[in-house]
Amino acid sequence: MGAGAGYKPGRRADGGFTLVELVLVLLITGTLAGIAAPRYYASLNHYRVQSAARRLVADLEFARTLARTSGQLVKVEFKDENKHDRYLFKDIPDQHDPDEDYTVRVIDSPWHCKFVLIDIDGPDAVRFTPEGLAIKGDKNQPVGWATLKLETGGIQRTITIDGQTGRATIQ
Repeated sequence: MGAGAGYKPGRRADGGFTLVELVLVLLITGTLAGIAAPRYYASLNHYRVQSAARRLVADLEFARTLARTSGQLVKVEFKDENKHDRYLFKDIPDQHDPDEDYTVRVIDSPWHCKFVLIDIDGPDAVRFTPEGLAIKGDKNQPVGWATLKLETGGIQRTITIDGQTGRATIQ
């Protein structure tokens, strides 16, 4: 048998890939990743801000329910030392640290959000009455309206609090 024995035209003897084939595969993979990555991050940011908004609405409903069941005012503050990355329930102990107020930091994982708007008809706090109403200040005046806006990665969600019912909704 000679050196060319067993060789068939159109087939490689070693069964590997050529450099051109590898470069084409890398080029196609890179192009697809370049198209998919921005959409993935936009979707992730949408999920984060939507999840933070749902958590906030659930916590506001918790405060409202707690006020109704306990018969006492429950205060939710949206500013703490000029930081717009948290809200806290005044005089309600945190389950992890009973010496501290129950605090939710929306800047932390999994949300990575911040408040870009805290527009409350009064101070940056809402108090819920035993009747379930949202009030402002010390004179127990009903909150006419409240608007809170969360943002991450350029995606925003607006949460409103109806002063007449005390209910929070995501817009």
